Amino acid sequence: MADVEKQEDAPPAYGSTEMQGTGPPAAGYNEPPPSYDSVVGRVRGIRENSATNVDFTKNLCTFLLCGTVGLACTIVFSIGLPIAHIVIGAVYLDDCPVERFIPIYLVVAGCFLLVKGIMSIVEAYHKKDLDKDEEYQRPRVFSCGDGPIGCFMFCWFIAGNVWIFSNVNKYQSEDPALSNFCNATLYLYAYWVTIATYILMAVVLFLMCCAGCVACCCGSGNQGARN
Repeated sequence: MADVEKQEDAPPAYGSTEMQGTGPPAAGYNEPPPSYDSVVGRVRGIRENSATNVDFTKNLCTFLLCGTVGLACTIVFSIGLPIAHIVIGAVYLDDCPVERFIPIYLVVAGCFLLVKGIMSIVEAYHKKDLDKDEEYQRPRVFSCGDGPIGCFMFCWFIAGNVWIFSNVNKYQSEDPALSNFCNATLYLYAYWVTIATYILMAVVLFLMCCAGCVACCCGSGNQGARN
C-alpha cells in the first residue's frame, strides 16, 4: 500500500501527457531537456580534432569569438576603440606641445586598428556561417596584409609607449601657454589605454595557459579512456 502511495505522489516524467495537461503544449515543450555538458562536449570535440596544443588554442578562440556574443564583443571592441582613438587624437591634435606625437600616435593607431578590426569582423562572420565539416579558406589579401600591418603596429606601439611614458612626470594640463602643456583628456586617455593594453596582454597570456592546461587534461583523459 505504501508503494502505491509513493508511486501516486511521484512527479510525472518530463514530456508525459500528465505533465502536459489538457491545454495546448508550449513551444519546444516536447523537446528533450537541455544538455549542460554541451559546451564541454564542444571543447572536447575541438581538442580531438586539433593536432597540437597550438591548434587547439586557435580553434578554441575561434569557437569563443565566432559565437553570437563573441561576434558582438568583437564588433564593439574592433570598431569602437579605433574610432575613439581617431576622434580624440584629431580633436586634440594641437593640444599637446610637450609631445606633439601623442595625438598623431592615436590617430595612426586608430586607423590601423580599424582596418584590422574590419578584417577580423569579416573573418568571424564568414566562419560563423561555415558548416562544421567545412574548412575556412582565408582570403589572400588578409594573409598578405597581416605581416606588414602587424609589424608596423608593433613598432608604432613601442614608439607610442616612449612618447607617453617619457612625459608622465613632465606634462601639466593647467596652463596651455607653457611648453610642457598637454590636454588632460588626451594624455590620460592615451596613458590608460596603453596600460589597459598591457593588462589585456596579461589576460590573453593567462587564458592561453589555461587553454594549454585544458588541452593537456583532455588529452590525458582521452588516452585513459582508450586504454
